[in-house]
Order: sequence, then C-alpha cells, then structure tokens
Amino acid sequence: MLLTPLLAVPCLRAGTDDPGSDVHVHVHPAHDRQTIDGFGGSLAYWGYDADDTALRYAFEDLGATLVRVPGDVTSAGDADRYRAALRRVARLAPAAKVLVSFWQPRTAAKPDTADWLDTHPAGGLSLRPALYGAWADAVVARIKVMRDEWRVNVVVVSPQNEPNFATPAWPTCRWDPPGLADFISTALAPRLAKAGLPVQIATPEVAYLGGDAAEAKKFRPATAAAAIICYHMYDSYKDGEADGGFAVLRARQAAFGHHVRETLPGRPLWMTETTGAHWNSKDWHTLGWRPEMDEHSTAIAAARYVHTALVDAGANAFFWWGLVYSAPPPSVKGAWERQKFRDEGLILVDPEKKDGVHPFRERTRKYYVLKQFARFVRPGWVRLAVTADPARLVAAFRSPDRKAVAVVLLHPDGIPGAFDVRVTGHGSYRLSRAYRTDRTRECAPVEWTGSVPAESVTTLLYNVP
Repeated sequence: MLLTPLLAVPCLRAGTDDPGSDVHVHVHPAHDRQTIDGFGGSLAYWGYDADDTALRYAFEDLGATLVRVPGDVTSAGDADRYRAALRRVARLAPAAKVLVSFWQPRTAAKPDTADWLDTHPAGGLSLRPALYGAWADAVVARIKVMRDEWRVNVVVVSPQNEPNFATPAWPTCRWDPPGLADFISTALAPRLAKAGLPVQIATPEVAYLGGDAAEAKKFRPATAAAAIICYHMYDSYKDGEADGGFAVLRARQAAFGHHVRETLPGRPLWMTETTGAHWNSKDWHTLGWRPEMDEHSTAIAAARYVHTALVDAGANAFFWWGLVYSAPPPSVKGAWERQKFRDEGLILVDPEKKDGVHPFRERTRKYYVLKQFARFVRPGWVRLAVTADPARLVAAFRSPDRKAVAVVLLHPDGIPGAFDVRVTGHGSYRLSRAYRTDRTRECAPVEWTGSVPAESVTTLLYNVP
C-alpha cells in the first residue's frame, strides 16, 4: 500500500507567552462555514496518460477525489485522446468525480476553428451565435460518450475554460458575459436535461479575478445560470512592476468570496486551476512569486494559494493544474522552460511513453503541501471559523459527525514559530496525530510540541475518544 501509516502522538500544548500564538477552534454550528467537495487536479496536455503507479499516488496517497479533463477533441479530430487515461481513473478510483472543461469548440467531424469561430473584437476567437445550438449538441454528445461508453463518472461540465483570456498561441474561445449566459440557459442546460444526463453545469472559470474581483463580477450573468461557480488563480503582475504579493492575492480572493455569498448564497465555489507561485511567462508572474525561490519555497507559496482559496474565498473545492504532469522532455533546453514543467505538476511522469503509458517518476514538493489538506480533509467535512491573530494562517475543518477535527497550520516565515492550539466543543477533543511538511519532512508523522519550523505546514488531527 502507498498510504502513510497513521501514528499516534502525545497530546501536548505549547508553553508560550506570545498571545499572538493562540489558536482557538470551537466546534459549534455558529462557526460552520463551507462544506468541502474535495481536492484534485487536471489530467491535460502533457503526461496525462500516466501509469497506474502515478494514479495510485494521486488517489490513494494524496487523497484526490476530483479530476478535471479537457472535453474538446484535438485539432486533428482525435476524439479518444483522454479515453485510456480516464478509463484507468475509473478502474483505480471509481468514486472520483470528473469535471469536463471545454477549451475550444471542435468536433471529430469539424476540427477546424474556422468551422465554429470568428475573430473577437477584444482579441482571440469567439463562437458564432448561430452555432450555439450545434455546439451545445456536440457538448452533450461528448458527455454521453464519456459517461455511457467510457464509463467515466462525469458529474460536472464547464462550457468554457477561461472565457476572459485569449492568445493566438493557445486554444481559447472568448465569451462576452451575456452571450455565455444565453448559451448556458437556452442551449446547453435544456439539452442536458432532455438527454437525462445527471451532470451539473459549472462556469465561468475566469483566468483571473482582477482587482476587487472585477473580472469574476463581470461574468455574473453566466455565473447565475450555472449550478457551480468556478474560477482560476492566475492574478499576476508584469515584469518590472511591483509585486503586490499575497496581500493582494488574499484581498482579491476575499472580494470574490464576499461577492458570491452576497449575490448567489449557497452556490458551490470551485477553484479549478492554478499552478501556484511560479511565472506564467517571462513577462507575467503570478502574485507572490520571486525569482530566487527554490522548489520548497514555491511549494509553501502554493500552500498559501490553497489556504486563501479555502479561507478567504470560501472555496468548496481546490484543483491543481497538473495532478499528473510530464517531467521536462529533452527537447526543452532552457532552464526557465524546464523548471516550468516541474512547477506545473504534483506528480511527475517520464516524458516518453513506455508500453503505452508515461511511467511514474517522482512527487514534487507541492504534492506534499497539498497532501497536508487533501489527505485529511475529506469530502463532506466543513470548514470552521477560527479565533486567532489574523497574521496566523490557520484553517480548521470538522467531520460530518463532529467527532474529528483537522487543523492546518501554515507557517511560511523564514524563522521558527509557535502555535498554541485549543479545540473545544462537542465533547472533549484530544490530539491524536500530527503530520508535517518542511525542508526535511514530506507529510511525515511528528510529535506535536507547539513549535513549528520555518517554511512548514503542519496538520493536527483531533478526535473525541
């Protein structure tokens, strides 16, 4: 088995005189926040056709329960590109839920963009309104094939990946918010219902939120027409400009979460793509990225992305971009380009296939920080409000029966720190286990004393005896 053994540790409390170290988690209905739908990532474009070892790490060790795949066919008209990979997912993790996202309208019969798209005034390409019905038919047919013929557990469909972003070098389809809302409500939703498909519509998967979440708010008409709200975390700054860092990132997440709760209360919110704290290009860098970061530092920054999505935005689900991803192939020569491949993935596989699949190679540092959340906070758990110094990056979750609590302590600073944690309510909670990822540990069991190393993530597990 790949699972880490769950070892008991003594229940100790730190002795510290620093009031800023106090963390109080009280299990009470008044402190309940969002229900967690799960964690996962994408199988897309590079290294997605992974072997069983890589996929078992994803589902049995990491704890992934959600998978995202592209829905459209290739530019050559190949409609079976993801069939083998998804069939292995269905075999190894039949309960895993699949989100199908569409990048660009294409079908096996009509793979040419000229068959579907026109130039958009704002740049990029957009779907001709006269083809809304035809494309909705194609989406429904695609989902039926995946569910009925491939036997894949597709439960959510997103009609467009990043409708607010377009570049000539990437297969995109730009949408105006009213047009996307019209497509969902008058074309796609009725056809899904008529086909009897138990699939929810998610949208709009905006590439970035913008200041005060302006980009996400712009797409509210489309968001209101969908059952699940999705978005991506690629808010960036241009090379040479000041990096607003995590303060700006958190402010945008908080503004978005507030907007959703005010205008569409109760609607699930899924963060469906990010590659964390690395550069998007040589000109654009994601907030919080610094050139001098090594892989562990970027992993800790990635943990901050998870934390702010769950705590500040109130997301119900968190997806990494490359759940499984290719290591840099030999054809990629530059150090910047090769590092970008490593930064994209949680699990890396060989770039060349062997016996029809990409063999497992390694788990990256980001894998272990995401595991601190995904391995212990399971679908159906509920996030809790925490009483602590706002500077403390703490997230707490309870099980559905309120008999178990997970407290995730993120300490991104470069010096050791301390957390004095108390968990109360619903009986007498006792600390049973603790796990840590730092520069020497990889989500390893530790004895909890209240002190935490620099650049670390610690998960404390409590239960009612």
